Amino acid sequence: MPYNQLGRIVHDADAHIMEPPTWLRDHADPSIRDRVPTLDLSGGNELKQTGSVDEQLADLDAAFQRLTARHRSDAYVAAEAAEIMLRKNFAATGAFLPADRPRALDLLGFESQLMFNTFHNGRLFQWEHSGDLELAYGAARAHNRGMVEFCSVDARLLPTCYVPLADFSLAAAMAAEAVAMGAAALLVASGCPAGHSPSHRSLDPVWAVAQEADIPVVFHVGGTGDLIDRSYFVNGLPIPPDFHGGAENFRSVDYMAIPFPPCLLYTS
Repeated sequence: MPYNQLGRIVHDADAHIMEPPTWLRDHADPSIRDRVPTLDLSGGNELKQTGSVDEQLADLDAAFQRLTARHRSDAYVAAEAAEIMLRKNFAATGAFLPADRPRALDLLGFESQLMFNTFHNGRLFQWEHSGDLELAYGAARAHNRGMVEFCSVDARLLPTCYVPLADFSLAAAMAAEAVAMGAAALLVASGCPAGHSPSHRSLDPVWAVAQEADIPVVFHVGGTGDLIDRSYFVNGLPIPPDFHGGAENFRSVDYMAIPFPPCLLYTS
């Protein structure tokens, strides 16, 4: 029985893959591959459900080999239906193994999922602001390949493809390339490009590509630095749990700041 028992069609507009450490490098052109560092996952939060964080961080390659074997085991698959809403991050069914994601959609009862990366928005934004256009657009191309490849296993998975806005002509070309790859949406940073507004008239060809393809341009929260000055939390009281009961996001203060960067872009 699927999780969705509303009797309604549900489209998940904020779904994610969990990129393994070498994901971006694996999809990068040889000309930039050595310049793309692997993810270190040093925060450890994403690994808490999959074993000892310290042990996994000590050898991520070995950890992901064990984790892949665990996901493919009969016992893990047999417990999917009962645990579909309990497994998070790299423990979740279909989080990083594309072949498993259709089963997750079946169990959730969703008609489709609009798919985002989890770890790379900040990196893509930094490279976009680095002045190194070869790296910025090469990394975006690698990201887009990885997203389209992951989503290719099921038509219900709708990939978002990143378009850096740092260079007018390269941005338009990247948008067209993303559409040709199969992008379901063009993802742009929820922060200003370096040196010009996202509403600069020379970026009109980017929006025209999306309009012609009849796909949306989307943002995702995060990746452009702190949404709010951290001093707002220094009030002499303990920081409360977030609205989800965790210790990271969505408290009363920072929750109100989430739409601010997209609002700036929309009104620029």
